[in-house]
Amino acid sequence: MTSTAEFPHYCLRGLRGSKCIQNGEVAATAFLPDERTAANRPDGRSETSINFDDDREALVTTQKDTNNAKYGVAKLSLEAIDYASLALGRPLRLDYERSPTPTNKYHGNILFSGGLRKRETATLAAVLATRATLIESHANTDTSGASSGSIESR
Repeated sequence: MTSTAEFPHYCLRGLRGSKCIQNGEVAATAFLPDERTAANRPDGRSETSINFDDDREALVTTQKDTNNAKYGVAKLSLEAIDYASLALGRPLRLDYERSPTPTNKYHGNILFSGGLRKRETATLAAVLATRATLIESHANTDTSGASSGSIESR
């Protein structure tokens, strides 16, 4: 597992699709990795993009990225990622890394070990979802039918 000394306590995941929210809660779909990323990594891991919640601007940056946060933001503790890593009874199935981009200093990834079966990947994503908090953008109508211009944390 990654040393948490260089990381904040939380990360943020933009929710780009309506399937990322079910019954007003973050759904497992929100944390499924992009399997295509494994081909570009020497370690064969798949990535789920996140932003590290380093400071107050991290949430603002995440919310402003309307391509990736159209339906809100999921807030997840890094402790939850470490916890989920043990869900399959085999350690080191999940990890995280910083991967800043020229336009996003907060960017990073949750890393899913290579060679996981789809069922295992889905289980890990579900564990993450159960530990995530929804920060909902009401600028768009969501699955609960709410619609306004404010941001609300649940």
